[in-house]
Amino acid sequence: MRSGKIIKRIIQLAPVLMIVLMAVIYFAALKDLTFEQVLNYTPTAPLAAAAVLLLMYALKSLSYFFPMLLIAAVAGAVLPIYAAIPVNLLGIVIMASIPYAVGKYAEGEVVDKLAAKFTPDVKNAEEMAENLAEMGVSVTIVQRPKQLLAPLDADMASFVHAEMRRHGVALRLGETVTGFRQDGDSVLTLLEESEPLHSDMVLLAIGVTPDTHLAKETGLRLGIRGSIAVNERMETSVPDIYAVGDAVEVSHFVTGQKALISLAGPANKQGRIAADNICGGSSRFHGSQGSSVLKLFGLTAASTGINEKAAQAAGIAYDRVVLFPASHAAYYPGAQSMAMKVLYEKESLRLLGAQIVGGDGVDKRIDVLATAIRAKMTALELTELDLSYAPPYSSAKDPVNMAGFMIEDLENGKVRQFHWNEVEDLPCDGSAALLDVRTEGEYRRGHLNGFRNIPLDDLREHLDELERDKPVYVNCQTGLRSYLACRLLTQYGFTCAHLSGGYSFYQVVTQERQTARSAYPCGMEKL
Repeated sequence: MRSGKIIKRIIQLAPVLMIVLMAVIYFAALKDLTFEQVLNYTPTAPLAAAAVLLLMYALKSLSYFFPMLLIAAVAGAVLPIYAAIPVNLLGIVIMASIPYAVGKYAEGEVVDKLAAKFTPDVKNAEEMAENLAEMGVSVTIVQRPKQLLAPLDADMASFVHAEMRRHGVALRLGETVTGFRQDGDSVLTLLEESEPLHSDMVLLAIGVTPDTHLAKETGLRLGIRGSIAVNERMETSVPDIYAVGDAVEVSHFVTGQKALISLAGPANKQGRIAADNICGGSSRFHGSQGSSVLKLFGLTAASTGINEKAAQAAGIAYDRVVLFPASHAAYYPGAQSMAMKVLYEKESLRLLGAQIVGGDGVDKRIDVLATAIRAKMTALELTELDLSYAPPYSSAKDPVNMAGFMIEDLENGKVRQFHWNEVEDLPCDGSAALLDVRTEGEYRRGHLNGFRNIPLDDLREHLDELERDKPVYVNCQTGLRSYLACRLLTQYGFTCAHLSGGYSFYQVVTQERQTARSAYPCGMEKL
């Protein structure tokens, strides 16, 4: 017990001791030194100099303060090479041995505090994988769900999967882990239907489960998945007992259904509400919509509200639009494309949810859409939002406005659309016209089977080649040119629909699915 407290105190004082030591050395002996004198300096007491350097290595092992390479450089500057090398080697041994001793002999509390201090702040397995991959570690993610980031729909998650694979992270999705076994110096991860995976380390990131045994033992009413049931005041079933955060059951703002939403934002709001009510106030928590954002390598992925799966589970009749707007005016340097998906209820046109994956500007747009959902705006009201504009930051028609315009045109009957998962069911027997309105170069680089290439700029000259009694299905790269083509064709009496999200969206989703299939041994397809 006492040794643990001593070690804890040393760890706390290590940065202070380092600063004091450096100050003493400076004011006692070094303040009058010139740069030339430093370069030519030879200590009169080499053993004492070596001891000081070893002490600095020891203090470095317990603190971020002072870079190790600088200590090694100082040793090389003040000591002869035959002395500097052994001092540095011994210093490295000391620096590694002290944390080992702390871990072996200190109390668990001390180790936990160190882990909290030196472990990167990550939310989930994806962020941990990014941190490890950036350090050069070979990383494999194994999980039972067939996609990463459950708040996203599977098609939007395809962008995340592609980014993870591009950075060397192997994905074993749809796999069930059955256990672990030591195999010499490595760990075997046992899988239900595949050969075990060998690794040096296994990290478990299995989600959040409310630890509510105390609430259960005290007789508090529990909610879904063992969570604590609370009212809008964050009060439990027992008067004057309040609960907040990951442990409580809340109402989803969009569906009104009970939910567990483990996010810091709602938890902080709940804490404030509970405190207000404890102090005699009357504050209410009106539900959470699960707004979240995270960075993964070069991508930002964000969502708010509900996705398609949640809408289907809630029995909500919905539709969606997919678009690829630029983060700011395309003519201004540095514009980046983002994939945006917006869901809305068909009957009322109220906004249900949004998902965005891209680079710059994702966080800004998801927050605007989250605010619109909280304000119970309709999808058509997105067109009226007066958002700030300057070429480095946005376009005159912001991506959020664009989503509203697309929904408005759909609901007014100006255009029709079909989606990536409906492409394979399109008639290829000549009963419909399949058009690709991209340039010839884009078409040659890849296209949908059965689609004829007529660039948008040439479409008017080829109208007489199309039969007006046959429906026309149009595709382009991101959905903009196909939309324009459909508007043109409709004016000439054609029945037309365009591919939502265009060939880009279709390609990312289908290639990801194909990649996922090929990641498994023959006969072990997971999709």
